[in-house]
Amino acid sequence: MTDTKKLWKVLGGILLVSFGILLFMGRQIYLTMPPIPAEVRTASGDTLYTKADIQTGQKVWQMVGGHQMGSVWGHGSYVAPDWTADWLHRESVALLDVWAVRETGRTYEELDPPQQAGLQARLQSAHLGHLGLDLGAGSLHLPLQLCLAKLGIAFAG
Repeated sequence: MTDTKKLWKVLGGILLVSFGILLFMGRQIYLTMPPIPAEVRTASGDTLYTKADIQTGQKVWQMVGGHQMGSVWGHGSYVAPDWTADWLHRESVALLDVWAVRETGRTYEELDPPQQAGLQARLQSAHLGHLGLDLGAGSLHLPLQLCLAKLGIAFAG
């Protein structure tokens, strides 16, 4: 066998293994992607948005080249920042403000350090891990304070 034939076989083997790994990883990403709820509701049952609204937002994000400006869930984070972490930070700060104003009439920044620490401890124990995600019904129920925080973020930009 000539050296050229050996090199073509090696190249073919490398391509076969590479595409096999690519297909396997694509399947793993598909299987572990975050679920999209059929609807997102407040604790009182009011619908905030539906699955169609979420998917429309995804299409808009892709049409305007949002993946070139940043990533969601880390996909493409080698190109630009991951907006998931930014959103969670903004949501946490807004939720701390909602709680502070409701309980003391002052914003979170105006509170004393012990009061801030108390709210931060509540945030760590109550945030995002305790949402009402019902995968069977395909719905997500958000506490009122978290809805207010999301509205505050949306209007603040």
